[in-house]
Formats: sequence, structure tokens, C-alpha cells
Amino acid sequence: MSAPNAAPNPELSALATAAANSGPDGAALSRFVERFYARVPQEDLALRPAEAWLAVARDMLAFAAGRAAGAPKLRLVNPETAPQGFGSSPTVLQIANDDMPFLVDSVSMALAERSIGIHLLVHPVIDGESLMHIEIDRQATEDFAGIQQAIEAALGDVRACVQDWAAMRDIMVRAADEMSTRALPVNDVIRAESQDFLRWAADNHFTFLGYREYRVSGEGAERTLAPVEGSGLGLMRHASAQRPRAVSEFVASRPSGERDVLILTKTNARATVHRPGYMDYIGVLVYDENGVAVAEQRFLGLYTSGAYNRRPWEIPLVRRRHDQIMERSGLAAASHSGKALRHILDTLPRDELFQSSVDELFSTVMGILALQERVRSRLFLRRDRYGRFFSALVYIPRDRFSGEVRNRIETLLRDALQGERLDSSISIGESPLAQMYLVIRPKAGATVAADAAALEQRIAAIVRNWQDGLRDALVRAKGESDGLRLARRFAKGLPPGYIDAVTPEMAAQDLVRADQLASEKDLALSLYQADDGLRFKAMRLDRVIALSDALPMLENLGLRILSEHPYELEADGRLVAIQDFVVQAQRPLGDLAAARADFEDAFARIWSGDAENDGFNKLVLAAGLSWRHVAMLRGYAKYLLQTGVPFSQAYMEETLVRYPLVA
Repeated sequence: MSAPNAAPNPELSALATAAANSGPDGAALSRFVERFYARVPQEDLALRPAEAWLAVARDMLAFAAGRAAGAPKLRLVNPETAPQGFGSSPTVLQIANDDMPFLVDSVSMALAERSIGIHLLVHPVIDGESLMHIEIDRQATEDFAGIQQAIEAALGDVRACVQDWAAMRDIMVRAADEMSTRALPVNDVIRAESQDFLRWAADNHFTFLGYREYRVSGEGAERTLAPVEGSGLGLMRHASAQRPRAVSEFVASRPSGERDVLILTKTNARATVHRPGYMDYIGVLVYDENGVAVAEQRFLGLYTSGAYNRRPWEIPLVRRRHDQIMERSGLAAASHSGKALRHILDTLPRDELFQSSVDELFSTVMGILALQERVRSRLFLRRDRYGRFFSALVYIPRDRFSGEVRNRIETLLRDALQGERLDSSISIGESPLAQMYLVIRPKAGATVAADAAALEQRIAAIVRNWQDGLRDALVRAKGESDGLRLARRFAKGLPPGYIDAVTPEMAAQDLVRADQLASEKDLALSLYQADDGLRFKAMRLDRVIALSDALPMLENLGLRILSEHPYELEADGRLVAIQDFVVQAQRPLGDLAAARADFEDAFARIWSGDAENDGFNKLVLAAGLSWRHVAMLRGYAKYLLQTGVPFSQAYMEETLVRYPLVA
């Protein structure tokens, strides 16, 4: 039957009717079809003809028949329209198993680990039996054995965890109770908080995946922690082949001298059940009367979504850290800063709250609080006390965050910390800051000297955008007061094409000149050498210089226009028109720096009518003359013409340009 209270599904009803009319077994097939496809969306059922869906259902019904209870049954096949009676270009994975939690998630994880995509997943539970029809990326038949082995291992892990879940939970509750009578090197407050934390975790806040007991053996520096035979449950039913670990790797002393009763960290192994990621580790340390650690009860699993949604002041142990930080900050809880600090603690990744010491948390949250006053990028890097991984909290101005920025920061931290694996998550809310949380696992045997300050500077360089570079260039050019004023005046009026084409340093020079324009008669000019050759830039208010005017002036000054890049900047309700000409000198240039000022002055005088526009102007670049010197030579030429000299003005222009030293 269809799921209770489900909306009518015409496609499913039609499919059930088709099944009923399909042959002698039609009634049984129809009942199975209704249950098998009950959760398949109507729009998905409409994508295939009824015959194809009926063939899938009939094949699954036959496949699941006769499965032995307590054992999974699975099959991989590449059907064309072969014995199964349905066509499929993807590979089909069929699984029949006793119903239990985490089956679909764990099978999906096993496929994802092999980079196999899922196209379709049909997963009903019928009479206590979990049935899965999964269509995946097409696989070669020679790869079937490896895929099947991985899925069988995942199903076995699920079964082990589900079977032992109640026993693992009971052991954790019992460990909490036994703390009341155990000798522990901590005060009664920490003892009580530790007990409450274990009871809280056992109360549906921790998904138990494995458990094992360890005992300490040896003396002094040779003391090691080794598994107790037969104590393993769930994923840890079988003792690993790892060498016994030194007790010092697990029993860490805090700088304050405080001892660990609980170990809260992450394992080096990724979960194969429920959801991807490194498993959470809760270790309960057992001490003798002399305060020496003699055993550990180790629980592996995953904190539930309910645990991650709890407020810090609702979680045992974490609530104590929360209160200590609020008290140490000296901020009144009802004050603006006190509320902001409380919010920061509430929005921190829960793993940081579980794993960090009070000192580490205080340093981090006070640093984040300082960001409220000046929004900028920051890095807070923490190394796990047991040396297994680095966690990094990266804060970025929200308007600077992008997929490219995320990828570059991940690459930077992975390379700098010699990461073999990196997991990251993003949080973007109402805050002006986006939060990246990264966990980086260094390669085995890697010796990492992490320089958090240097990494923070490199992250700032990644996050910096063009506008940041412009603001800094303006401050360098005009000082902080005038530089920031110019940035505010022009920043919002710069067109995207201009930003893409011009460096921040060049734009700063443009804006300094544009700021000096007072009327339409004013010009700001620049002759400069760019990466793609010689350029001449002209700026004026409201409108550009007509190309028909600019072309003859520049040609008479000895430059040929190759292309023009016009831009319009907006500031204070007025436009600043910029024309950036790519030009070519008609004759080889000498010292451009020496000639630049004379050239710019000459163009401005010609444009305003103070100087004539003729071939004598080529002497500005050719001979390094000012427009006044050129005007004197022009006067001589015109005087000679009046005396009847046989040479034309054009001939005299050409001759003087040919012999610039004579000119």
C-alpha cells in the first residue's frame, strides 16, 4: 500500500493496475509494486514506461526471494534488455537485507569512496526487509568483485554497529556511574561535569560505532596502552594490528596542570557507517589511587545532529568552558559585547567546543570578537593536543567569499600543513563575515612547523580584491586622509571593464588626476609605457575628446593611434571620461621620461588653441622641445615663407624632424 497520508500518485496507481493485468501473478505483483515504488516521486515514475518499472519490480521480487535471515544478499549487473527484462545503461546494484538504520547512507558512502555516482535509488522496507534497487555509473564487469566486497564490508559494519549499539550505550552509562567511586585527579566539579557529559552523549547525542577497553602495561617511559582481548564491540570487535601506543600520547596535561578525565577528539579513521567524516572519539581514563592512568574505555562514533544543534550552555563540560570564558572576558552578559561574545560561542563549530581547552577557546573567541569592530580576514589555527590534525577557523568578509577564494585557501592550508586529507565546511549568516572551518590531516610522518601569522598574511592576500589594492595605492600616493577620501569618492563609480583592464596602482594615478579636474576645459593627460606598448591617456569631465580631433593632434605630435579604450567613471553626480589610446611612435623614441611632461603640455596647448596643430609638433618627441620652442621654430619658418624662401612649410617641418639635433 502507499505511504499513509501520501498525496494520490496517478503514476503509481496506473503502474499497479498494469501489474494486476500483467499475468497470473498480477495480483501479487500489483501489491508489491505499490509498496516497492511508494516513495518514488511521481515525476520520476513518469520518466519510464510502465513495462520498464514492472520489469524492475518483478526482478527485485525474484532476487529477494529465499534470502536467509541475518545475511545480506546483493548483486551487480549490467542489464541491456537481458534476463532481467529491463534496459539500463547504468549498472544496477540490488541489495536485500534485514532492515536496520544507516543502510542507505552507508552503501552510498561506500560507492562515493570509489567515486561512483548514483542515478536512481529505490529503497522500500517491506515486512522488515530492506530492499534497494540502485542504478549507478556504468562499471566494467571486472570491477564488480571489488565493488561488491566494499559494499559487503559496509553492510557488515552496519550490522555490527546496530547489534552492539545497546551494549555500547550501557557501558558508557555505567562508566559515568562508576566515576562517582573512582579515584580521579580532578575536583568534584570536573568529575560531575564529566559524568553528565557521558550521560548526555548516551542520551541520543552520540551514534555509537565502536568500543574497546585498553590497559596500561610497563613502567616509566615504557608504559604503553594495549587493547584488552575480547572487549571490542561494533567496528572494534576485532583488535587492530597496531602497535601499543605510548600512554603519553593519550594522557595529556594542560598548561594549567589540569588532568584529563575524558579524551574528546577525532580518530584517524573515517566512518564507514552513517555519514562520511572522521569518527569522534570519547575516551574515559581510569586512574589508580596514585593518580596514574591505568586504563581507557574508548568509544568511537559520531555526534548526532541533535548534539550539534545544542547551545553551548546546554552541553555538559562545554557549558563550564562557556561560563569560564564569559567570566574571564569581564563583559557583562547583558552588554552589547557580552551578547556578541555569547553569540560567537554559540556559532562556533561544535567540534571546537568539544576539543579545545579553555585557554584555546578564549584566545579564539576574543579574536573573533575583535573582528566585529574591524571586518577583515583572520585565521585561528589549532593543533589537536594528540598531534593528529590541525583545525583552522578562517573568517573572510562575506562580500569577498567565493568558490575560487575557498579553493585557494584550502590549497594554501593543505600545502602548508602537508595535508593528506582536508575537510571543510562553510557558514554564512547575517554576520558580515563568512566562516570557513577546515580540518587538515598531515601526511604520515610529516613534521609540520605551522606559522599561523604567515599563513594569515597569505590568506589576506588571497582575500584582497582590486578595491583593496586601489585603496592602499591611494593612501600611499596621497596619505591616509586624502587617499581614503578619493577611494570613497570614486570606488562605487568604477565600471567593471575598467577594473578588469587597469591595475590598482594605475587606477590610483588616474583618480588622483581626475580629482584635479574642475571644469570641462581641464584635461588630465598621461603618456606612459604599458606592458603592451606605448599608451596615451586623456581625461576630462562629462565627455570624451572627439576622435576626429584627437587623431590629427596625436599624429602631428609623432604618434599613430592603434586602438582606443574609453571608460566613464562616475563621481559626485558627474562623469569622468577616460580615453586610453594604444599608440605607436612614428620615429624611434629617446628618453620617454624626459619627454613626457613636454608632450603632455604640448597636447593640452594644442587642444585649447594656444598652439597650432601642424607637423612642427613632431619636434616635441623627436628633439625633446617644449611647445614654446616649437612655436619659435614655427615662427622662423613662417617668416622665411614671407620672405619668399622656395621651401614649403611641410618641407621645413620634415627637414627639422629629420635632423632633431639641428632643431
